[in-house]
Amino acid sequence: MEDQERGNHKPKLGVWEREVNGVKRPTIMLPHHLVEKILEKLPVESLIKFKCVSKEWKLTMMSQYFKERQMMFSQRSHDPNILFVQTNRNYWNAPTKICVNTLTLRSSVFVKSRSYYPLCDKSFALVTKSCDGLICMYGFMRWIYVINPSIKWYRSLPLARFQNLVEHLDTRRAPDGRIAFPLLGLGRDTKNGVYKLVWLYNSKELELDNTTTCEVFSFNTNTWRNVTGSPYEVVYCDNPTYVDGSLHWVSTVINSKIHIVCFDLSSETFEVSMKIPFTTDGQVTISNMKDRLCISEGKDMKQEIWSLNSGKKWEKTYSIDLNRTSIWFRHDPNLPTQTITTFQKNKILLHSWKIIGHTLIIHDPEQNSYALAFKFKHRGISIAYFPSLLTV
Repeated sequence: MEDQERGNHKPKLGVWEREVNGVKRPTIMLPHHLVEKILEKLPVESLIKFKCVSKEWKLTMMSQYFKERQMMFSQRSHDPNILFVQTNRNYWNAPTKICVNTLTLRSSVFVKSRSYYPLCDKSFALVTKSCDGLICMYGFMRWIYVINPSIKWYRSLPLARFQNLVEHLDTRRAPDGRIAFPLLGLGRDTKNGVYKLVWLYNSKELELDNTTTCEVFSFNTNTWRNVTGSPYEVVYCDNPTYVDGSLHWVSTVINSKIHIVCFDLSSETFEVSMKIPFTTDGQVTISNMKDRLCISEGKDMKQEIWSLNSGKKWEKTYSIDLNRTSIWFRHDPNLPTQTITTFQKNKILLHSWKIIGHTLIIHDPEQNSYALAFKFKHRGISIAYFPSLLTV
């Protein structure tokens, strides 16, 4: 009574009786808000099974609020999983369906699950980096899908103008008959909670006006729009990297300098103020490690990785011996690796500098060791992701 008068209302536990072997036994029922807190901490595969427990549980797990809470807990408390996305045919042949392998990063790396998506036609399949457990698979022509591989959910999206341009492009006008194409970026407008796709491409390669052209797809309106492009051209060797509400690209060399091109998904404007922390004539890559924007270069058989801290200052965080990694990746030891993610505090998962590859390597900076993590028979794209229940 005194506690109630002071306003300290404690949640009451419901008690009901169930009969077991003819004997009535008391059973305690937790208040639903406590059940919800427990469910938020469970992995996605368990939550999928628990949807059948009751209608109330199912409705809870279908709510956007619960999905976001579960995702945030997963990102704070666990290492990411790895998606290795490959087609079921040789790299240059026409794929009939896409194979998505989910790998776990524990004491050993192994395939946890495998699923297939009959999404593509004869065009080659590509995939964005992940944002909140979502990815987009697409071809440069004819098709594009958003997918949540954790729950086997996907839906098709309208084509971008870029895809129509590519379909009618005359590649014979290129010097060697081949044209490099830009990669699609996926991110979240943190101000409004809207997921967006961004396709930024250099205009002259498609015989368009202006330096670059930028298309933005908003999932809440299901439409593509043109916005003002970047004042600098960008290179196409990396997937655009999402960090804290913005997508990032590496610019082409301007007056012997390279810049980071940043697109704010809320204001839908570009900034190019971030200069890289080193002078370079080598291959530059960008990534997201521990929710920081990272940039690195391959030079003199060494790759130094710099990360952008909360004060917007670059810090050198890792150094990779490319002479040792090139043994597995079988490429020029001056080419940098792709840093897929960090796990177990400080270990790094590495992939070939090319987007397409079949080998993953673990680097332990404390032990200065390099070890083969996994090798697939067919080549594919490696992506770090946190499982979620989200759909858009």
